[in-house]
Amino acid sequence: MRRWDVAYSPSNFDEMALYPELRELLIYYYDSRDIPHVILHGDTGTGKSTTAFILAQRVKPTFTQANVFDCAGEKKASHVKQYAEQLAHSKGGLSAFFSSPEPECFIFDEFHNIDIKHQTMLNIVLETSAADTPCFFCINDIDTIAEPIKSRCRILRFDVAAIINDKLVMREGMGWSATEWKNELRRVGRIATKKVGVDIDEKIEDKVLSTDRFCVDVRKFFFNLGEAYERKIFYAKKEK
Repeated sequence: MRRWDVAYSPSNFDEMALYPELRELLIYYYDSRDIPHVILHGDTGTGKSTTAFILAQRVKPTFTQANVFDCAGEKKASHVKQYAEQLAHSKGGLSAFFSSPEPECFIFDEFHNIDIKHQTMLNIVLETSAADTPCFFCINDIDTIAEPIKSRCRILRFDVAAIINDKLVMREGMGWSATEWKNELRRVGRIATKKVGVDIDEKIEDKVLSTDRFCVDVRKFFFNLGEAYERKIFYAKKEK
């Protein structure tokens, strides 16, 4: 059976575990095609990269990994720094950046690994790009991002909760309770269950959702939900 966090693979925002305000805004961007430069920040596994890809494919249906800059790791970060320097000092480099006959967009994943100096060099991209050439910066910590970058982007927060004293605590100002968030996870969990092709088992859902630490990282939630179903299927076959 496929890993559930892979099988889930949302193709739209209704299939993602998101708090209502964020989902409504993302759907507005998608439907209106009025997509700005965006900083997507939050903990690992909360949907930042998935969201960036959905928006990028809306801007450019032929969007590929060629337009994704992975800033994780020293070697990859070095490549992005070199690219930022080329853009900052070369008109030719900037021209090449926008030379495509169709709209362009770019994803900078794990952008918090880039130092402030090289982040700021990318201002030229944000200042000169047209409305149909948005950039998406996926990061964990908003405090690691240069102010000039933040000032030119819409900032969207994806983490909804944290584990404090072993309990799930919702982020302030969300207007959602832990129970409502778990119900949202249950909803999208059933989407994955349908995609994988197994029958829904509420007892399995309840067991996974009762472990608060599985409810912060959505990717981890799907991984553990899948493992629970696979154990059930394994023992069911063994009993036959």
